[in-house]
Amino acid sequence: MFVVKSFADVQQALNQLFSWKDRLTTSNWDFHGLSITNASPGVNPNDYATLSQIPTLPSSPAAPKKYYTIVFESVGAVTVGSNIAPTFYAGIGRTGTPTQIWMGATIPPTTGPLSMNVNMNGIPLLVNNIVLNPSDPIPVASSTFNIPAQKLGTLMPVIPIVASAGGASLVSIGIVIQLDA
Repeated sequence: MFVVKSFADVQQALNQLFSWKDRLTTSNWDFHGLSITNASPGVNPNDYATLSQIPTLPSSPAAPKKYYTIVFESVGAVTVGSNIAPTFYAGIGRTGTPTQIWMGATIPPTTGPLSMNVNMNGIPLLVNNIVLNPSDPIPVASSTFNIPAQKLGTLMPVIPIVASAGGASLVSIGIVIQLDA
């Protein structure tokens, strides 16, 4: 607060007001963390924008995970120790992480269980063989992997191997792969 008692004080007060006004129009303002309230929306291209003028951008959804299934099918009865189909080699764009193995049969096992495992690069994928008993609903599935984060890489061989046949025929087994991003 400035108390005016003389013309010299009036002159000093006016000089302070003019100096303050000149700073408003000729230099940058520093509000020292204070906010500006009740500002009107900007009109000209170089005006500041109010919060209500800033558009709300929709959040971009995460890219959906992409999967594919490697399917092996036998052409007849399966035998212990055999491959039910030729070796699969992963091509470019077909690499990723196995997420599930399923197995079914058009002619289900009758004399015992049908059990298989899938070797990827020579290593069994499942901790235990996937098993289809004569009375089980078809198909059966498993996601209990030997190495949970094992990746299928380019040109890696994938081979399903029959551990027990149980008289099953026309068997199919599939490996679901979550593609690399």
